[in-house]
Amino acid sequence: MCRFPAIPILTIVLPSIHISLGYWPPPYQYDTRWFNGMPADHFSFDADDQTFSLRYLVNDTFFNPDYGAIFFYCGNEGDITLFANNTGFLWDIAVTHDSMVIFAEHRYYGHTMPFGDKSFAPENLGKLTSEQALADYAVFLEWLKSGNDGVPKNLKPSTPVIAFGGSYGGMLAAWMRIKYPHIIAGNKVTNVFGRYDHQCTSCIKNSWSTLRKFATTENVRRYLNAIFKFCPDSQVTHVDNATRLVNWLADIYGNLAMINYPYETNFLNPVPAWPVKEACKRIRKCSPESHLDVITSIHDLISVFLNYTGSKSCFTFAEDSAPSLGESGWDYQACTEMIMPMCNQGYTMFEESDWNLTAYSNDCYNKYKARPRPNWAVTEYGGPRLKYASNILFSNGDLDPWSGGGILHNISESVVSILVKDGAHHYDLRGKHPKDTPYVRNARKTEVSYILSWMKEYRNFYREKF
Repeated sequence: MCRFPAIPILTIVLPSIHISLGYWPPPYQYDTRWFNGMPADHFSFDADDQTFSLRYLVNDTFFNPDYGAIFFYCGNEGDITLFANNTGFLWDIAVTHDSMVIFAEHRYYGHTMPFGDKSFAPENLGKLTSEQALADYAVFLEWLKSGNDGVPKNLKPSTPVIAFGGSYGGMLAAWMRIKYPHIIAGNKVTNVFGRYDHQCTSCIKNSWSTLRKFATTENVRRYLNAIFKFCPDSQVTHVDNATRLVNWLADIYGNLAMINYPYETNFLNPVPAWPVKEACKRIRKCSPESHLDVITSIHDLISVFLNYTGSKSCFTFAEDSAPSLGESGWDYQACTEMIMPMCNQGYTMFEESDWNLTAYSNDCYNKYKARPRPNWAVTEYGGPRLKYASNILFSNGDLDPWSGGGILHNISESVVSILVKDGAHHYDLRGKHPKDTPYVRNARKTEVSYILSWMKEYRNFYREKF
């Protein structure tokens, strides 16, 4: 049975003053620094608890302590430089609004390993939680504004902090405002095929049974390996490989939809403008009666994501389809608190599949000796029940496959939602581009309006009380 929890996806909020969107062309410049002495466990009073160093990226070139803010990106499941280089919105608005940009890396991802090369040992994995990560960010921000040596100059206690994030990072940004409202003045949170070509979705839907048939015997597997151009050390060699192959392809389709931007990008992989449309163009003929046509069409389609530049001579089907992201850490989090059931009842282009909590739990236990808590995130953070929260802006794109779990309607006057037409994953968080759609331009103006109002609100409150 398919049941999906409500997953908030990220956006930004602040009341309006003068609105302007600057432009900071990539590559973005930042200093790489380390916050030392971060507790591995914030919720224990053991004096012998281990500490570690948290990596963060900072640029205060345009910072004016009298008017600006700290634009703080809550790092998510990957190397923090990936998000710094693909979140141009922060850089653009920092230029025109006198603000500092900081990207903080999530524990257990990138180079921020609390226990070094033993971070993923079973005895240490229990410290990989969203609660610990949020506490990292809270401790770091309190230190940043305390005037200690090594922090950017001229920070004032009245300097507002606006949290940003996309996808899981967006969830963290929203939860930062909920759990630490005295630190975060507001936050912005950001979170397709059939829309382009019915033949495309039909071909994909028909391919699942064909792929499984091709994996059944050795002679037919040779054709499969040859057509897909699988590398010698990554061949489909057994019928049991079929499920891995099917899951790998499903991940690629999801990634294509997430990065379906109107211009060339190099986020998860190099892809052309509107990559879903381009991928579907590659399907010339895909008759269900011709298994070879189906397999060839699927190879041509996924090549848009895997080999747009033409630099690869073969593919590895078992590899992570988005190698820049931290799959080891995320797999553990998905087994503990980030439970996101994936299933399909046969109404879409994906293979029909069920999701069973008992089977999922047993698989997680076999891997990590940990069992999921499906309702913990809702208990800890409130899920979609955000009536008593404030200063949170959720944004989603209507092309983003993850928007189905997003906050798509206003909760209150200060917990608001923007739906970006023709918008993919994180689209509004990307930097300005000549080929931007009018919908994302308008969304960014609205977001800046909210952000500026939050900054003003925080400063006024601080002056009145202190």
